Amino acid sequence: MQVKSSKKQWKVSLFSMDSKFLDLVVKKIASVAQSNLVKFSVVALPSKKQLFTVLKSPFIYKTTRDQFFFCQHKRVIFMELSHGQSIELFRDISIPSGVEIQVKPI
Repeated sequence: MQVKSSKKQWKVSLFSMDSKFLDLVVKKIASVAQSNLVKFSVVALPSKKQLFTVLKSPFIYKTTRDQFFFCQHKRVIFMELSHGQSIELFRDISIPSGVEIQVKPI
């Protein structure tokens, strides 16, 4: 027999190429959560790094190359909302265009 708790738990995943934008969004979410007395925790996940090498001239100058580096930063926020509150509290937060958000119930 399972006992249903009166609290709802949510997992918010944040992804961005720029860590400054990501930290800004996390601070905004934290300020809204603290003002509404929501229990939350932030976890920083390892960054995914990719290095691409492109040949400039494939025939004569094979040693000339360009390298491009991409780094994807990740954060996960676990929230616990009390009974009567909903995830709609966080709808009014303005999010920069470089940040991707996924919200899932646990």
